[in-house]
Amino acid sequence: DWSEGAVNGDHLWSPTNASGDFCYVGEGDCTKHGGRMKCSACKIVAHSGCIGVLMDRVKFTCKPTFRDVGVRQYREQTCIHHHWVHRRSQKGKCKQCGKSFQSKLSFSSKEIVALSCSWCKTAYHNKESCFNLQKIGEECNLGHHVNIIVPPSWIVKLPRRGSFKSSLRKSPKKKPSSKKRSKEKVEKDPKTFVIKPIPTANVRPVIVFINPKSGGNQGTKLLQKFQWLLNPRQVFDLTQGGPKMGLELFRKVPNLRVLA
Repeated sequence: DWSEGAVNGDHLWSPTNASGDFCYVGEGDCTKHGGRMKCSACKIVAHSGCIGVLMDRVKFTCKPTFRDVGVRQYREQTCIHHHWVHRRSQKGKCKQCGKSFQSKLSFSSKEIVALSCSWCKTAYHNKESCFNLQKIGEECNLGHHVNIIVPPSWIVKLPRRGSFKSSLRKSPKKKPSSKKRSKEKVEKDPKTFVIKPIPTANVRPVIVFINPKSGGNQGTKLLQKFQWLLNPRQVFDLTQGGPKMGLELFRKVPNLRVLA
């Protein structure tokens, strides 16, 4: 969602039939109503009837994909924190102790075995000797794909028109003869998001364009895979208006690469 109504932390839900993943709201709050939905950005699962509970009561948001601040402040808060998610099953090894995560023999086990970051994919055992509260506020390095990820600090959502911050929007240069025409153009196509890249050594970000209907609908799986590995806002669905918006939005990003 690139509109003024875009909310930072919204999940990217799609239907799933994956087994073994329990509803993230927990047994006490789970309504067990509706189909099972999975977020492609943080890989949690919830019933469609539990999504409201997840956001309102549990208050578990997805990883932030943009900055909802004024343009003049975009350089001030460039730090990205880990986005920790409870996992009942986890592949790989714990970063702290180096041991593998125990896979539960019973599918009915609801024990949380790990916490992993949906940005850098680092995972720890769910015990104090491996994961302590200090890690919650730690800065995230975005993991193995840091050189191609567009950090959320680069993507700035402009204040709504008419708000006290609306002066941050770029005013068009108006000539006396074209004042009316310029005003009409701005009202017709106001910018909601801008990309403010912060030049960083070795960073060559990529934007991805995918048609989810291609390859016998294999494109959908590929789209969701990139949304998990990268910032979802650098992955574009070609059926939603084509590549024009993405190319225009990122056109001033240095060393940009395009994957289509």
